[in-house]
Amino acid sequence: AVVSTQSTGYIKITYNSSCTPFVCSIFLLLVRASNHIQSLTMVLFSSLFYSPSRLVSIVASTYVCEWKWFAEFIPPNIPVYVIISYDTKTNQSEEPLLVKWGPGTRVISMYGKEFAVIHPLLRGGGIMHAKLFLFEFETHLRVIVSSSNLTRHDCETLLQNAWYQDFPRVDTPPAPPSFLGHFGREVEDFLNKLSMRLLPYPFQQQQQEEQQQPGTPSEPTVSFPISDLLSNFDFRRATVSLVASVPGMWEKGPKVRGESHFNYGLNRLKELIGNAARDPGNHTREAYYVTSAIGYITPPFLNQFSEAIGLNMAKRRLKGDPLELGIVFPSMGNVESMLYKENPLSLGCVTVRYHDRTNMCSSQQMLHDFATYPIPIHCKILFGLLYSSTLWVFAGSHNFTESSWGSYRANKLALSNYEVGIFFTKEIEKDIEGSSSSTRKQDYLSILDFELNQLLHPLLITPQKLPRIIPYKPITAPWVSHEQKQLLIEAFINLSEKGLFKEELNYHWKQFMLENNVVPS
Repeated sequence: AVVSTQSTGYIKITYNSSCTPFVCSIFLLLVRASNHIQSLTMVLFSSLFYSPSRLVSIVASTYVCEWKWFAEFIPPNIPVYVIISYDTKTNQSEEPLLVKWGPGTRVISMYGKEFAVIHPLLRGGGIMHAKLFLFEFETHLRVIVSSSNLTRHDCETLLQNAWYQDFPRVDTPPAPPSFLGHFGREVEDFLNKLSMRLLPYPFQQQQQEEQQQPGTPSEPTVSFPISDLLSNFDFRRATVSLVASVPGMWEKGPKVRGESHFNYGLNRLKELIGNAARDPGNHTREAYYVTSAIGYITPPFLNQFSEAIGLNMAKRRLKGDPLELGIVFPSMGNVESMLYKENPLSLGCVTVRYHDRTNMCSSQQMLHDFATYPIPIHCKILFGLLYSSTLWVFAGSHNFTESSWGSYRANKLALSNYEVGIFFTKEIEKDIEGSSSSTRKQDYLSILDFELNQLLHPLLITPQKLPRIIPYKPITAPWVSHEQKQLLIEAFINLSEKGLFKEELNYHWKQFMLENNVVPS
């Protein structure tokens, strides 16, 4: 697949005949600079590295990195920065490195490449779960916000959401501060919060000069702010807003944003949806959340989340109306069907996690499912429709968990995770306000089916729509991977015996086996 930016501002994707559904698995929101959202389509992960101009540097944040696989995509002699999560007890990331360290940066050589690996400051059991990638080319900077980790399993076998836009390099850097625009400032702030600093290159030369003991990477003493990179580009034509979560205690409610103040988590979501609504009485009619993980959902968090996305909680309580929030999460039946059909991708369902011990989502009749699952879905997409017929869409790394979005405690928003996503809106022409209550929901779902398939349109060799969203039936149960070890083992053995199991494409299954002490008999 070859990616190129046309003069009209569209991003063009060309496929060759070797592309298969097995590897075309990243959603891409293709964005025009004129605020027109083009259809979402599918693309090979490797195509994001391609451009008519030369790749100069890479900055990536990921929960886990499959280093050997990632190194295969990296051209020689370019700086590569990887911001990664780690266990604060062992100071090791999920894919272990030869050295251990706490918060800070180490330069590590492996697989013929040099990596500057950053461990951000983690607090309160939180993780670094953001997927933000900056590919610097000679002529532009490609910014990517995704749900995909840097593993072959994520990028080649799971259905993911990812947005990107190319920003042109300025003729005479550094650019004026105004060239950062709102989006550039948001990216800069988030990377600063992740402790991202640029280093002199080549990395190894500085490392050798500073090393106290051979073979022990030291903390670099010379570094430069990320603004030194971002100030080379013009972000004024950004078509989305950034939604970030940063660990800490933040003032309750969205505050007036400026050069030095940013909102995070629920505060940021509430700010952007409020801006889209304009009128305080213009609430969200209904919302749906496609998520690959559901956390421990408490009534306070559910109320806070619902209010942040614009659902009129006061009116609902007064009238006793049901909560108009659908959580789209795979059912036991759908996953079983995938496993029994001997789908070689089916073991990717272990990336789908359900931890709602209170069964809040079930009791509130919030759970929905896709009619069918062609491959395991790792997306995190939240969308809703305002009464003014404005569709708002969030897509990023945030799952439906308190750790991702935060919760209010003593007038502060407590956040645990680093997360990142993008937000945009689209006007819908059809008005359903006059519909009867019995038909309004179906009209609404029809609009969402149509609009989202224009925005989020996968291309698996031939175009096809996303499966329909349908509510759980009373007897439907959600997929709970840690309670289905025996079923997963049987599927693994069956796939292995028939030669359908590919170890290199099942990174998360191998991790699941380690985490849950799964030993096939």
